[in-house]
Order: sequence, then structure tokens, then C-alpha cells
Amino acid sequence: MNKKISIRLRISIMVIVLLTICCCILTFMINFSAMKMVDTIEMQELSPASTQNNIVSTNSIQLTKPSSAIDFVRKDFRIESGLFMIIVVISGGLITYYLIGKTLKPIAILNDQMKKISVLNLNENIDIPNSNDEVADLSQTFNDMTNKLHNSFETQKRFSTSCAHELRTPLAIIQTKIDIFYKKSNPTINECTTLIDNVAKQNGRLTNIVLNLLDMTNMQTVNQKEEVDLNFLLDEVCYELQDIADKKNISLNINGDDITILGNFDLLHRAFYNLVENAIKYNNNDGIVNIIVQKQNNKAIIKIIDNGIGINKKDFSQIFEPFFRSDKVKINNEGIGLGLSITKSIIDRHFGFISVYKLDNDDTCFEVTLDIETFI
Repeated sequence: MNKKISIRLRISIMVIVLLTICCCILTFMINFSAMKMVDTIEMQELSPASTQNNIVSTNSIQLTKPSSAIDFVRKDFRIESGLFMIIVVISGGLITYYLIGKTLKPIAILNDQMKKISVLNLNENIDIPNSNDEVADLSQTFNDMTNKLHNSFETQKRFSTSCAHELRTPLAIIQTKIDIFYKKSNPTINECTTLIDNVAKQNGRLTNIVLNLLDMTNMQTVNQKEEVDLNFLLDEVCYELQDIADKKNISLNINGDDITILGNFDLLHRAFYNLVENAIKYNNNDGIVNIIVQKQNNKAIIKIIDNGIGINKKDFSQIFEPFFRSDKVKINNEGIGLGLSITKSIIDRHFGFISVYKLDNDDTCFEVTLDIETFI
């Protein structure tokens, strides 16, 4: 098992090695320069004695003694420079180790705080230092990540709870009807027919829930590189929903630019079908549904506006979650709360954005933004 070496120690070792190499090179250059200078001075002292008619004087013989002294000085200089180099390397290494420890201290603190974060406290953020450096950026990034994970876990928890509730309700109704039917000694044909109708109705509801859930998981594998004419698609959606609109005397209007994008026609058809159908279903009699297509900065913006029962502002943040239904929809007991969630999944799959808001005249507007040139 390999022994763990801290970043602090690794950086210190690298700095010490680099410092040693630099000191060795510097010491060598200083010694080389100093020895060269000594040789030059020695040559200058010897040159006068050899220029007097080749006569060797007693002074020239005496110069051999200073030569041995110079050799001693050279040796002493080399030893001292080597010792100084070692002292510089050791002291520099210790100072480096200390300073790196001080520098890495915020990372150690950050590591300790990260270890305290678990699945149970993902909503708790770690402290962000005021250093305005990479550690602060890393802390902010970690907080953003944990917040996203917390939201994902909460969404998954709500989804599981809602899914279990939606599946349990029709099953409970079927079981109740069967239990009541078994208590009857001689059921009539009408009672048998009623039981079958109720079971068939609840079975249809279960089937619809399961199919919608499967659609949400299977849309990842479809082709999304088709050319889609948005005006043609919206015309087709309105044509298919015209009968439902006529029953409530609702007017469907399409206005705007001719725009073509890359995507999946069937998925986008379903997304806008859900939005227009909701605008009709939750509209008032003699109401209006306006569909506006606009081009802005290489974006296709589609607005679906209705003057129906509206949506409470408190529901805006949850309206695209699976199985969520606003209070006004629950009163009518309509839908299972998957339509808008599927719509958002389709728009997200096309790298788009969907939002809902109120207009000044209290009309409800669903706005979809898509890239005109989307290559997936």
C-alpha cells in the first residue's frame, strides 16, 4: 500500500530540488568566476619578474610562497561557498514548507467543511472566503453543486411520492369496487357492467400514467435533426384541436414569423399540443388563445396566451414538476399532472427554455424559446 504524500510536501520537495539546482549552478558560476579572477591577478604579479634579461631574482623565487597561500584560499572559498549553498537550500526549504502550509490552509479548511456535507444536509452551504481567489471560486462551485443535488433529490422525492399516490389511487378504487361486488350474493347484470366499466376506467388511467412515464424516459433516443417548420406544426396542432375549441367557442389565432428549426417534429408537436390543449381546456367559454411566433437574436420565441382561469403565481415554480396540479385543476379533477412535465422535458431536450407568467391584463402566457440553428 502506497504511503500518502501530501500536496504540501510534494510542492516543498519540488521547490527544494529546484532551489538546489539553482544554488549549485550559481555556486559553480561564482567559483569559476572567482578562480579565474585569482588566476588573472596571480599572472599579473608574476609577469614583472620574467622581463629583466631572463635573470631570475630572489624576489621571483619568493613568489612561490604566496602561491600556496592562494591555493589555500581557493580551497577555503570552495568549502565556504558549498556550506553557504547548503544553508540556503535548507533554510529555503523550511521557509517554503511553512509558506506553502499557510497558503494551503484555506484548502484544508475547505476539505474539512466538505467532509461534513452528506445526503442529509445538502442544503447547507460551506463558508466562502473573502480571498477572491481560486479557493473562493471552488467553494462557490461546490455550493452550487450541492444546491443542485439537493434540488434534484427533493424533486426525486416529490416525484416518487406523487407517482406512488397517482398509482395507488386507481388501484384502491378498483380494489374497493371488487370488495363491494364480492359482498353481493346475487349481483345483477347492471352491477357487473358497472364494475367492469369502473375497472376499465381506472385501468385506462393507470395505462395513461405508465405510458407517459415511459415517454419521458424514451425521448432520449429519438432523432432530433429534422427540419421543423414551426408555423406548419402549430397550424397542424390547432387543426387537430379545433373540435375541442369549438365546443367552448374558443378562437385559435396564430400570428408571427415563418421560422424553421432543427429538432424532432413528433416531440415538438406533442409539446405544443399539450400547451395549446391546456390553453383550451382551462379557458373560459367564448375565450381566445393567441399563438405568437417571433424571431429574436437567432432565437425562435413562441408565446401561447389564453384568458382562462389562470394559474396562481405561487404555483409557477412547481408547475413543470411531474404530477403537480394546481388547486384550480384539482377542483375539476382533470389530468394527472404529467403533460407540462413532458413538455418541459421535450423543450429541454431541444436545448430550449419554457416559462410561464402573467400579462398585464391577467392573461396567462407560456413562452417557449428555441435556437433557430440547433445541431444535436
